[in-house]
Amino acid sequence: MSLAQRLAGHLGLHHQKLWDWDAFPASRGYPELSRAQMRYIGAGGSPKTGDPSTLAPSCFTCSLIYLDPERYAAVHAHEIEEIFFVHEGRLTVSWQRPNDEFVDVMLGPGDLLLNPSDVPHGFRNDGPQPVVAQFMVGHPRPLNPAYKYHPNKGDPGPTFNQPLLPPDDERSRWIRQYVVRGTDVATAWVDAGFAHQPYVLPKAQGGIVEPGHYSLEMVSLLQSAATPWYRFDFETAFMVWDGVLSVEWADDGDEQATARLARRDLVQVPAGQKFRLRNDAATVVRAAAMIGNPLPPADLWRS
Repeated sequence: MSLAQRLAGHLGLHHQKLWDWDAFPASRGYPELSRAQMRYIGAGGSPKTGDPSTLAPSCFTCSLIYLDPERYAAVHAHEIEEIFFVHEGRLTVSWQRPNDEFVDVMLGPGDLLLNPSDVPHGFRNDGPQPVVAQFMVGHPRPLNPAYKYHPNKGDPGPTFNQPLLPPDDERSRWIRQYVVRGTDVATAWVDAGFAHQPYVLPKAQGGIVEPGHYSLEMVSLLQSAATPWYRFDFETAFMVWDGVLSVEWADDGDEQATARLARRDLVQVPAGQKFRLRNDAATVVRAAAMIGNPLPPADLWRS
């Protein structure tokens, strides 16, 4: 297989994918639980692990979730951490405290929440716009969600449009320690045209939330900028949020291959593959970088 063919085999292109409205069998027959999944890497919390349209996972999964207003996901827990990263709309997430009380937090575009393992959580769309969010689970094949509350048990579901607790409330602080607001993330410049923002990264490296099994940053490239060449010993993946991203692969000889990715396209870079990122477009490129290492080198982007 040529290098170009191998690169093409590690792309998830948004325009070639379909929304799956039956990704979560536990939601069948309950319109209030209706949501769609678009799988990129692995199956996430869906049992559809044999989907040939998704890339094989090795460290984490990645999918998009679509949720209409006045729809919700029943309270459940995972054996592994899960990240919600909001693209569009407003997503309200509820966590259940040890005393069974629920605490809500609202996430807007560019906001992120890390759900630790075994914390019961649900989410809903209080409207008025649909929610599109990037969901990532820290295991290649996580177990199916363990539902604690569900309509099939007679549970009434959440109350929509509830007022949020004040930020200084102790219950709010409990969930907010795992929240990253897009406005709070520092920007670190590697050079004049390339920057990264540490969302989920060790705090010693500027991260806001400590990682579990993988890290996450946002990378930005100005016009005509390019990164250095990289070869990591762990998997990475990039999902484009804005602009057009050029991804170059190289082998140990002279062969090179390039792919251009638009908004919500993804490239998965296996461990050991030499690559770099470039912006040949007229606008700034932003991409979410999923890093298959909870303790990446401090000079990761300067390699």
